[in-house]
Amino acid sequence: MKKIIKLTETELKNIVKKTINELDKIHVSPYTLQISRGGNLSVITNNKVYTYKLYKVTMLKDFALSVVDFPTQNQMKVSVMGIEKTINIDKQSVSNFIQKNLGKPSMETTFGDHTVKFVKV
Repeated sequence: MKKIIKLTETELKNIVKKTINELDKIHVSPYTLQISRGGNLSVITNNKVYTYKLYKVTMLKDFALSVVDFPTQNQMKVSVMGIEKTINIDKQSVSNFIQKNLGKPSMETTFGDHTVKFVKV
Protein backbone atom coordinates (compact mmCIF):
# COMPACT_ATOMS: atom_id res chain seq x y z
CA MET A 1 0.00 0.00 0.00
CA LYS A 2 1.40 3.40 -1.01
CA LYS A 3 1.06 6.52 1.08
CA ILE A 4 1.10 10.03 -0.25
CA ILE A 5 2.85 12.59 1.92
CA LYS A 6 2.21 16.24 1.25
CA LEU A 7 5.02 18.70 1.89
CA THR A 8 5.17 22.41 1.53
CA GLU A 9 7.94 23.88 -0.61
CA THR A 10 9.68 25.13 2.56
CA GLU A 11 9.58 21.69 4.17
CA LEU A 12 11.05 20.12 1.03
CA LYS A 13 13.82 22.76 0.88
CA ASN A 14 14.67 22.10 4.55
CA ILE A 15 14.93 18.34 3.93
CA VAL A 16 17.22 18.91 0.93
CA LYS A 17 19.41 21.39 2.87
CA LYS A 18 19.74 18.99 5.81
CA THR A 19 20.68 16.13 3.46
CA ILE A 20 23.32 18.24 1.69
CA ASN A 21 24.76 19.44 5.02
CA GLU A 22 25.13 15.85 6.22
CA LEU A 23 27.33 15.08 3.18
CA ASP A 24 29.75 17.78 4.37
CA LYS A 25 30.41 16.28 7.80
CA ILE A 26 31.00 13.05 9.63
CA HIS A 27 30.82 12.37 13.35
CA VAL A 28 33.86 10.68 14.90
CA SER A 29 33.04 10.74 18.57
CA PRO A 30 33.77 13.10 20.30
CA TYR A 31 34.73 15.12 17.18
CA THR A 32 32.98 16.30 14.05
CA LEU A 33 34.94 16.37 10.80
CA GLN A 34 33.62 18.92 8.34
CA ILE A 35 34.66 20.02 4.87
CA SER A 36 35.68 23.67 4.93
CA ARG A 37 36.50 26.20 2.25
CA GLY A 38 39.01 25.06 -0.35
CA GLY A 39 38.54 21.36 0.35
CA ASN A 40 40.24 21.60 3.73
CA LEU A 41 39.17 19.46 6.67
CA SER A 42 38.02 21.04 9.91
CA VAL A 43 38.09 19.09 13.17
CA ILE A 44 35.46 20.50 15.51
CA THR A 45 35.66 19.93 19.25
CA ASN A 46 33.36 21.28 21.95
CA ASN A 47 34.97 24.69 21.99
CA LYS A 48 37.47 24.95 19.13
CA VAL A 49 37.85 24.40 15.37
CA TYR A 50 41.15 23.16 13.87
CA THR A 51 41.48 23.37 10.09
CA TYR A 52 43.94 21.25 8.12
CA LYS A 53 45.05 20.98 4.50
CA LEU A 54 45.53 17.33 3.53
CA TYR A 55 48.37 15.96 1.40
CA LYS A 56 48.85 12.51 -0.11
CA VAL A 57 52.37 11.48 0.77
CA THR A 58 54.39 9.68 -1.91
CA MET A 59 58.08 8.88 -2.19
CA LEU A 60 58.63 11.71 -4.69
CA LYS A 61 56.26 14.48 -3.68
CA ASP A 62 53.35 15.39 -1.42
CA PHE A 63 50.19 16.07 -3.46
CA ALA A 64 47.50 18.42 -2.13
CA LEU A 65 44.16 16.69 -1.50
CA SER A 66 40.76 18.34 -1.56
CA VAL A 67 38.09 16.72 0.58
CA VAL A 68 35.00 16.41 -1.62
CA ASP A 69 32.43 14.75 0.63
CA PHE A 70 31.62 11.87 2.95
CA PRO A 71 29.58 9.37 0.84
CA THR A 72 28.89 7.31 3.95
CA GLN A 73 29.78 7.68 7.61
CA ASN A 74 32.79 5.38 7.00
CA GLN A 75 34.16 6.90 3.81
CA MET A 76 35.85 10.12 2.72
CA LYS A 77 35.99 11.14 -0.94
CA VAL A 78 39.05 13.17 -1.89
CA SER A 79 40.32 14.69 -5.12
CA VAL A 80 43.98 14.57 -6.11
CA MET A 81 44.90 16.56 -9.21
CA GLY A 82 41.29 16.27 -10.45
CA ILE A 83 41.01 12.52 -9.82
CA GLU A 84 38.46 11.54 -7.18
CA LYS A 85 39.13 8.62 -4.85
CA THR A 86 37.02 7.22 -2.01
CA ILE A 87 38.97 6.22 1.09
CA ASN A 88 37.51 3.91 3.71
CA ILE A 89 38.07 5.18 7.24
CA ASP A 90 37.89 3.43 10.58
CA LYS A 91 36.19 5.88 12.93
CA GLN A 92 37.82 4.55 16.09
CA SER A 93 41.31 4.79 14.58
CA VAL A 94 40.58 8.31 13.33
CA SER A 95 39.27 9.34 16.76
CA ASN A 96 42.39 7.97 18.48
CA PHE A 97 44.66 9.67 15.93
CA ILE A 98 42.94 13.04 16.40
CA GLN A 99 43.01 12.73 20.19
CA LYS A 100 46.79 12.16 20.18
CA ASN A 101 47.67 14.78 17.56
CA LEU A 102 45.04 17.54 17.53
CA GLY A 103 46.55 21.01 17.52
CA LYS A 104 49.96 19.98 16.18
CA PRO A 105 51.15 21.98 13.15
CA SER A 106 51.58 18.77 11.14
CA MET A 107 50.52 15.16 11.60
CA GLU A 108 50.60 12.04 9.45
CA THR A 109 48.53 8.84 9.33
CA THR A 110 47.54 5.99 7.04
CA PHE A 111 44.06 5.36 5.63
CA GLY A 112 44.12 1.92 4.02
CA ASP A 113 47.12 2.03 1.69
CA HIS A 114 47.28 5.84 1.59
CA THR A 115 49.58 7.92 3.76
CA VAL A 116 47.98 11.28 4.44
CA LYS A 117 49.63 14.33 6.01
CA PHE A 118 47.54 16.96 7.81
CA VAL A 119 49.06 20.46 7.83
CA LYS A 120 47.40 23.11 10.00
CA VAL A 121 46.19 26.21 8.12
